[in-house]
Amino acid sequence: MTYGTKEMELPHFLGADFAMTYTGRTLPSLGLMFGDVVCIQATSDVTYKSLVVIREQEENLLCKLFDVEGGISLVPADPYCPPRFYLGEKRPVIIGQVTGWIHREPTALKGGSNETE
Repeated sequence: MTYGTKEMELPHFLGADFAMTYTGRTLPSLGLMFGDVVCIQATSDVTYKSLVVIREQEENLLCKLFDVEGGISLVPADPYCPPRFYLGEKRPVIIGQVTGWIHREPTALKGGSNETE
């Protein structure tokens, strides 16, 4: 997921502060595809079991946030990525909570360079 370079008006009903272009593997279980615009509410005060964006090293990751005894667990939306566990005071940088996404143009879905494996 990278910051988009195009400015676009985000629908107000999504309650997003900003958006990022999704550049990861297509995720059919979520209906999220390479090139979709992910809308994010900028907050570190997120609810458990919500879809959040975290910053880890030089990457932004889409994860579901879970409460575990003594810490939190982040389960990436991509099933090929392992879950992450943070115990005690150690916490990832939470960029915000996902409020929705906007699909790219349907004609761009055919023959894209990043198809589902």
